[in-house]
Amino acid sequence: MIDKVLRGAMIGAMTSLVALPVWAGELQLVGLKVNHEDKGGIDALWHDERYHVSVADLASLDISTKSQDDGMQFQTPLGEATLSFDQLVYHDGVAYVSLDTLKILGITAVYSQADLQIHLIMATLPKQQPTQKAEPIITHTPSVAGLQGLNFDSQVTGRTHGVDNSHHQLDAFGYALGGTWGVAVSKSDGNKTQLDNAYWLTSDDDMAVRFGSTDTPFGTITGANFAYSNANIARHLTTHADGRTTTLINSSSHDYQHIKGVGVAGGLAELRINGRVVARVQSLLDGRYEFLNLDMSAIDRQSLIEVAIFDNPLSAVPMRVERVSLAKRYGSVATDELLVQAGVGRVGVFDDRTAKTAYTNVAYGLNNKVSLRAGLKYQQNGNTSWQMGANIAPDPHTNVDLDYRHNGNFRLDARHEQKTWQANYRYTSSAHRDGRHYLGLYYTPDDHRHLSLTQSSKNTSVYARYKINDRLSHDIQYQSHKGYWRYHVSYRQIGGRFDGSYQYSIDPHKHHLSSSLRLTGDTTLQQSVYIGHGANKTHDNKRAFGVESSLQHRISNNQSLSLGASWHNLTHKDNILLQGQWQYQSKHGINVSAGYRHGGNPWHGQYEDRIGKGYFNDTKQSAGEWFLRIGLNAYKAPASLPKLGKYVASGGTDGQAVITLLHDRQDFRKSADEPMYFNVDHKLIPANALAGTDKKSTYLLDLPKGVYEIKLDGRSLPIEYALPTKAVAKIDARLPTYIEWQMTQVYGIRGQLSLADVQVEVWQGDKLIADTKTDTDGYFLLDGLPKGEYVLRADGYLPKQVVVVDDYVLGVVLDRAFNDQ
Repeated sequence: MIDKVLRGAMIGAMTSLVALPVWAGELQLVGLKVNHEDKGGIDALWHDERYHVSVADLASLDISTKSQDDGMQFQTPLGEATLSFDQLVYHDGVAYVSLDTLKILGITAVYSQADLQIHLIMATLPKQQPTQKAEPIITHTPSVAGLQGLNFDSQVTGRTHGVDNSHHQLDAFGYALGGTWGVAVSKSDGNKTQLDNAYWLTSDDDMAVRFGSTDTPFGTITGANFAYSNANIARHLTTHADGRTTTLINSSSHDYQHIKGVGVAGGLAELRINGRVVARVQSLLDGRYEFLNLDMSAIDRQSLIEVAIFDNPLSAVPMRVERVSLAKRYGSVATDELLVQAGVGRVGVFDDRTAKTAYTNVAYGLNNKVSLRAGLKYQQNGNTSWQMGANIAPDPHTNVDLDYRHNGNFRLDARHEQKTWQANYRYTSSAHRDGRHYLGLYYTPDDHRHLSLTQSSKNTSVYARYKINDRLSHDIQYQSHKGYWRYHVSYRQIGGRFDGSYQYSIDPHKHHLSSSLRLTGDTTLQQSVYIGHGANKTHDNKRAFGVESSLQHRISNNQSLSLGASWHNLTHKDNILLQGQWQYQSKHGINVSAGYRHGGNPWHGQYEDRIGKGYFNDTKQSAGEWFLRIGLNAYKAPASLPKLGKYVASGGTDGQAVITLLHDRQDFRKSADEPMYFNVDHKLIPANALAGTDKKSTYLLDLPKGVYEIKLDGRSLPIEYALPTKAVAKIDARLPTYIEWQMTQVYGIRGQLSLADVQVEVWQGDKLIADTKTDTDGYFLLDGLPKGEYVLRADGYLPKQVVVVDDYVLGVVLDRAFNDQ
């Protein structure tokens, strides 16, 4: 009775604000299924030839309600929605919602006459916040400061009478104060030592800072440089940081685009590329969906991109499939991304004493078709410059890039690509020069045929290539500038005694025949001969003729040798050329190369030096030329001085887990190239040894910034080694986190008692190490024991001392203990 009075009061209050609610219909008991799961029976309202579900029954779907002046507000896992009183039906003071109206709340509802059930399909996104996991206790943190690598490169050249030139360079890199530093110095001949580069940089999710010398869009400056991205600064940073790194931001194209649309409230949108599903997103109550940061640089222009719209997350067949047209931009930013680079300092590197300067460079991805860029530089001497540009992709096949600068320089690049052909056009102009045009047309119907036509201000060029089969191909080219043409044919020998290739070409100046034969797996012989078409007036009417031969031989995995000889009849002196080069490169970071050359220059019949149009370079002295180059790479291993060997620096903004395993056996690893496996957050990752000795082995894992649980996987370990305790390591960008594990050999004790199900314990002093129980026959096995002295104890048996050395101890028997009674 009281409930009826309360309901009547509530309805009376609402009638003062809206039209009278509908009082009609009858309740029927029907079954309820939610996402194909039976939920029992409910009282559904049959009214106006359709079923209605009570608001109270929607509570099981994680939906709550709140009365408002204009209706009822529903809080759902997909957002908020308000139903007016006209969209609700009241029966006996209870609000009901029709199955059709439930779609506004993101719920697909149907009544099945066959099983007398109402089926509700809705998103399963949780409304409440997920339970926060307990923060793990970090056991290893990034190192504070250190040296990561050294590189020394020295080159000396000269002649038989002495040294002509020398150049030496030393660079180093490491980390300090949460960032990366690098320095490079050089010295040439008698000049003073020069500081070529020095910097310190650090970054977080959206900002990067570099102090020191930096290459910028306006040249090199020494000072402070900053970069900011509202999306992800990591993908813009230079991918490698060592002593020679001179940039903060790379110049790579980043074409990340967004796909947005409107589907069905509570439905599902599925992104497909060439029929393959790559992503799914849930539509909210407004039906909108978003696929963010689709990397178009990894997608072919001919790819079919579609979005399938499903009525609900459990639908097997889409309601519709929409084709999406995405173009390819060539810019540095993603859609809706703002990238800013700015700096202040002096022009040049440290040793330069030049004007003060400041600059800023901005790029913005306006939408999927347009990205904009602009830059401004101020210099103390009044030399202010600016530039602006845009990259426009009107359709999937066309791209236009515009660039305009303060000095009047203008550039337009346009390209159009189809499956079998491509067209490029460039126009440039400046305040001091008339406009210049360049047009290129390229047709490639298959792997065997190619045709291109290029037109510039002074030259038209035609090139055609046809591959007859896997062995034989030929091509021809023509250039209108000075009437140059060339025909070339090549044949590749497959199988037989020698693998090799043979080539013949003819142009207005000469015939040229060459061959390359692979004599063995390590030795290759290359030969060529040319002969001019006619007499050369500048060389006593002689016809040009020359022979060249070279032999390349791989002495070992670390060494190679190259020897060559040539003879050219039109070289006035030293027409015989002899040369050789030896190169040694070790995995320990030692690179040595040396070479010697004696004789004149060969003639290659190039366009500028063709017969009858110029003189050859005959100024070479008869004295031989030689060079020697030595390069040493060194890395800083954990807890040791730098040693020779290549340090594998991380790419991008990854940090490193540097893991050292301390062991007491030379054969801990089967081979130096055998990987060790680590479980990183339950994902198996292989790693090759960064360094190794008889007593320890060091491995490096590149990991993004974060906290990781790292375990050693036992598949690569000798069976007698126990797995160390897991490490919880914090990884920061570009910084190493050192983990050191002492590897312990473990064995075991196997024996027998006279009784079954007796507990056997292993003690070391007053500490219990392990325990087990005997089986039905009285046998026991205690496994995982390091080398040492132990005491076995069991109730009713005398204690026994056992020594574990380098193997399992077998056949241990404990004697029964007897009372004096």
